[in-house]
Amino acid sequence: MKKPSSSTGGAAAATTTTTTRRRRRSTVPPREKEDSPQNSVQGKLRKLERIIPGRQDDSIEGLLMRTAEYISFLELQVDVLKSLSHLYGVSPL
Repeated sequence: MKKPSSSTGGAAAATTTTTTRRRRRSTVPPREKEDSPQNSVQGKLRKLERIIPGRQDDSIEGLLMRTAEYISFLELQVDVLKSLSHLYGVSPL
């Protein structure tokens, strides 16, 4: 707000300012709607294919087998790291 200013007549006139806020635009684009459940499944399979290491030209069955093997591998890594931290006396978080 601005300070009141005095006019030549001696009366104090209060002036106010108005502020407007602008809404920020989202930096994330809106999600595209899927046309059918089939498209949704295909998209999820493509994402899974990018995450799981190995050949990219497998069938769906091959991709799911690789996924199961990769999950087992990650579980084994967690167990090994837990054992090592216990061996060296590192307390869990």
